[in-house]
Amino acid sequence: MEKIYGNEDILSSLDAMFSSERIPHSFLIFGEKGLGKKKIADYIASKLVESERIHAHPDVIYAEHEGKLQGFKADHVRHLMADAFITPNDAEKKVYIFTDCDNMSSVSQNALLKVIEEPPRFAYFIFTVSSKDLMLSTILSRVVSFGATECTEEDTIKALTEKGFSEEEISLAVSAFHGNIGKCESYIADEKIRERIETVKNIADSIAEWNEYNTLKFLSAIEGERVDIKESLYALAKIMRDASVSRFGGKYISCYPEGAKKISAKVSSKKIEGIYHIITESIKKLDTNVSATIEFASLCGQIYNLYL
Repeated sequence: MEKIYGNEDILSSLDAMFSSERIPHSFLIFGEKGLGKKKIADYIASKLVESERIHAHPDVIYAEHEGKLQGFKADHVRHLMADAFITPNDAEKKVYIFTDCDNMSSVSQNALLKVIEEPPRFAYFIFTVSSKDLMLSTILSRVVSFGATECTEEDTIKALTEKGFSEEEISLAVSAFHGNIGKCESYIADEKIRERIETVKNIADSIAEWNEYNTLKFLSAIEGERVDIKESLYALAKIMRDASVSRFGGKYISCYPEGAKKISAKVSSKKIEGIYHIITESIKKLDTNVSATIEFASLCGQIYNLYL
């Protein structure tokens, strides 16, 4: 299996569980995209079926994403829950992995409840999601949760070097995404992601300059699927967070510390806090059917209403 960088606390806790043979039947790994949640899920599965070839293992079942939002249809979930009562093929345990559960509907989550509450002795379930808030409280009460974290920038550089990326590519990626190896790798490999980061930086500069026209222009330039748009707004929210803490010497976590410093120098703390809140609320709205174009206009208007 591919090496897991960082997340030492999670791996240590998991190893202790397996050593003591006190293994829960359901796991939830949460954290932002790129932190290795799927690798941790695969690690748990490999320990359960005692094999590293889990993607071809008959007793490791990956639930299929379906639909425009790439969620899980309730009928598919019910089918898997019924299948969980069938004895394993080769191993002593069966593992069901549900990755990227951000758009898993409440209906599909409810279809899980009875089985994960009283699972067959040989059935185990692993879920990954960006935030615990996206899962029903009834699900959260039935799983053991672990929060994935960034690794050090030194480990990120080491991991990317092992993948064969150049020193210049790695330097630019780490300056944008720090200890998030997955996002750094995507930044290097995908020109569209690099373009989106530049657009986010332009938005930050526009806010620092109190230029409503340019803010809306660059917001409207964000392209891609809804998940890509949300990632761009997450990046902007982190810049605002950095702007808030920069006055106190806090650690920078965004893709544009220089922009955060500009904002901090020109915008009051109260307004920075307000902008951050407006952006995070817009991200939530994008989980509904709201038009991105309309939401960008609303977002821009709300930001500049703070200056009235």
